[in-house]
Amino acid sequence: DRLVSQGLPEEMMERAKARVRDINLAYDRLKQARGFK
Repeated sequence: DRLVSQGLPEEMMERAKARVRDINLAYDRLKQARGFK
């Protein structure tokens, strides 16, 4: 939202959101594998 207001194209925003989602999923899997809550 802030990035769009700075003139970032919508496509770039979608890619950034997908990347953050992938990172969060990987982190959740890592926490589960290591027994964190």
